[in-house]
Amino acid sequence: MKITQTITRGKRRQKTIELQIKKLRRVALILLCIGFCTACGNVGTNQAEPVMGTTAPLQKDTEETVSQTETAAVQKEETSKTMQEIYEEIIETVEQPEMVTLNDNYIANYYGIDLSLLEDYLFASAEDVIYADMIVLMKVKEESSAQTMKDSLDTMVTQKKLELENYLPEQFQIVEKSEVVVTGSYVYLVISEKAEEIQGVIAPYFN
Repeated sequence: MKITQTITRGKRRQKTIELQIKKLRRVALILLCIGFCTACGNVGTNQAEPVMGTTAPLQKDTEETVSQTETAAVQKEETSKTMQEIYEEIIETVEQPEMVTLNDNYIANYYGIDLSLLEDYLFASAEDVIYADMIVLMKVKEESSAQTMKDSLDTMVTQKKLELENYLPEQFQIVEKSEVVVTGSYVYLVISEKAEEIQGVIAPYFN
């Protein structure tokens, strides 16, 4: 009888052990599945990264386009300034001797400038005759007229040299260094010791 009970108990323990083993296998299988799913999820995330990367250049291009548009708008606003407004900026920025703005009759008769060819213009000269300083800003109606205006200003510079050469040699040297500049529809002349500074103010509006 005792032997039979012992055998029965042994079989029960064996079954219990087998059940535990089955449970452990199931747990192991579940853990394996979870690990596999996690790995799959990571792979999906890694694949998404290049897509995010490809959007960066697009965003950069968009920002550059906006920046270029804004710059163009600023340049357009700058070039819309009148010759009078540009001249006022020059006076505010660069110290000059006392200057006077020349009227139309003087410009046309003394310098022989055909004002009908100009859309906008300003002629300013030193009030005191001991100074050769002069600022001329012009915008022609037709770009083909720019060379005609340059020739007129070159003649004006030559005349000024003749007036100063034997009387005010220092001022003559200032005129000697001056140059008539043509850029598109704009023509300008600066006669001044601070010509480079003045041209630095003018250039952004005439490009």
